[in-house]
Amino acid sequence: HARSVVRRMLLARSLAGPAARSSEAGSLPRVARCVRARAELGMTGAKGKFTLHYFDAYGRGEKLRLLFRCVGQEFEDKRYAFPNGIAHLKDTLLPFGQVPCLEHDGAAFGETSAIAVYLGKVLDLYPDAVKEQAKADMICAEVNNIMNSVFYPVYLPVAISGVVRVPVDSPILFYWKLMGSKASIFLKKFKAIQKLYRRSEEGEGGKWIAGTKMSYIDVVVFDVFYQCSFLYVLRAQLLSKETLLHELGDLVELCARVESIPTLSQYLSERPGLSPLGESARFTFTRDILGR
Repeated sequence: HARSVVRRMLLARSLAGPAARSSEAGSLPRVARCVRARAELGMTGAKGKFTLHYFDAYGRGEKLRLLFRCVGQEFEDKRYAFPNGIAHLKDTLLPFGQVPCLEHDGAAFGETSAIAVYLGKVLDLYPDAVKEQAKADMICAEVNNIMNSVFYPVYLPVAISGVVRVPVDSPILFYWKLMGSKASIFLKKFKAIQKLYRRSEEGEGGKWIAGTKMSYIDVVVFDVFYQCSFLYVLRAQLLSKETLLHELGDLVELCARVESIPTLSQYLSERPGLSPLGESARFTFTRDILGR
């Protein structure tokens, strides 16, 4: 079956002619070309049924949804109310009693980083070179640390204060004021990722984090930087746009490229806001940070 698919793709490519292939390569990102080629050949994507289990929020699960959307892969997006919506799954489906959880071909996988790496491989979004693979997986593991040390400490008090009416002298607001110290951690964590990205650009002339082609780690970094940038810059105002651009301008440009991928941009424009912060949480790096 695999050889048959390859032959069909090579046939379609040969029929297109050199000029058409050259024009296509210059106008469409690799992911967009992959999606179009699948459609033209009647391919539905990776084999087997995918089901993603997560809360009805962004959090740790949104990056996995974005990977599916990025390549136009069909999947069942099962969303649950927080926190008790997954209670009936803890002893039956979830490997470690937590979400996100991915079901694929009769197997269930837990741990966000492991799922992201798995999807990178089965969705053809995994870097080619072994060193770039290691770099991508290393950053993916660090993203989980960023969620714990940078995102959730600010997200929880901001979300609570936005949902309920909080008195001025509430411990929640006092805790929020202390979050200013988290801004330095935000910058330190993302500067480290930006440094690795710059090394990729300088070493191979590519415009992606792990080599010269887009991979799953570009989407993973986009997601965590998106969620953290909204909280720190647009919502809690712990950092200014000017600081974000001055300190992390290359990372902002990378994320602007990711969000411009046609298959992603449509989903990003239609998805709900950063629950439970509402529709105001939907923004774009291109418009709201770069001002283009």
